[in-house]
Amino acid sequence: DRGYLLAAEIQRHLDVGADCIYRHKFGTIYLDPETGELVDLPGILRQRGAIDMDVCLNNPSRTPVRLVAAPVDEETANLRRMRAKSDTKGHAPSKELLDLMSWTILLTTIPRERASFRQLLDTYALRWRIETVFKAWKSELRMHRIHNVSANQLRALLIARMTVLADGMRDVFHRAREAIHKLCQKDLSMIKTFRYIAAGRTTIAEISQALGQRPQLNGLLERLARYCTYDRRRRENFNEKWDRWIEASALG
Repeated sequence: DRGYLLAAEIQRHLDVGADCIYRHKFGTIYLDPETGELVDLPGILRQRGAIDMDVCLNNPSRTPVRLVAAPVDEETANLRRMRAKSDTKGHAPSKELLDLMSWTILLTTIPRERASFRQLLDTYALRWRIETVFKAWKSELRMHRIHNVSANQLRALLIARMTVLADGMRDVFHRAREAIHKLCQKDLSMIKTFRYIAAGRTTIAEISQALGQRPQLNGLLERLARYCTYDRRRRENFNEKWDRWIEASALG
């Protein structure tokens, strides 16, 4: 999340032996590690097209990071510019910001011998699963809605809810996803599945019971395949990205 793109946070990752990947945040200052001079990111991108270079952040520790970027197609760049202009909140985006949208720019602490730009991009894209899980729990299952109870009751209630949700995610949802993909070559959407459950059309227990009847595509699994799978679209859904990432990790 670019909201957490702070030099101190990146340095903290390095200090504990961890790595991180961020999308470039407009206004972030990069310095040449040898000369200490300001890196002209727009100029370098226009000159080279794609980059993979070592830079330092503009903080007292001069935190070292790897800056990588590659151009995107014109359709993607124009879509980004349209979104930026619609989210101005009273401030029109600068020409420099709009120009930079012709590239996908990442900064990371992962060395180039461990991850290519493509691998960084694929790994970064997986972060949305965390957001999807929280959205499914909060928006669809309304986990945040709790009536007035004592501290002990609240603790017990939260533990019970988290246990049910964790088991449902780890066991039932992933088993259902595998079964539906195998039987009808469709990918189950987490948001749609939890929305279906929240609407009272089924329960986690009923899905678990239906999974015991494999390999037949029984009534409940058929309904999940019809109403809770991803729509056909050009871009990859999470399941496709995850499968490709796992395959690449196994090969590499």
